Amino acid sequence: MAVENMVDVKLVQNCNNMCLSAIPCCPCIVDQADILIDGNDPSHKHGWKLGRIHNSKKVFKTLTKLLQEVHKDTRQQAVDVSRKMEHVKAG
Repeated sequence: MAVENMVDVKLVQNCNNMCLSAIPCCPCIVDQADILIDGNDPSHKHGWKLGRIHNSKKVFKTLTKLLQEVHKDTRQQAVDVSRKMEHVKAG
């Protein structure tokens, strides 16, 4: 799935991942969680689940910033269109 087709990123840390991240006898597991990527790519209709990602909060923040940067122009275009529609409705 291309970054342009990604529309949302979610961080999901279930109970097992949370417990494994907190156990001091497993220092190799640091901040483990799943990351869900939603998009409008027909080849991945239900998005992607990236399972057991270490340093998941850092990866999640990076993906979120990347999506915001990629889609900032699209959001601005949507705002401009909605303002024009309001102007037309107001007559």
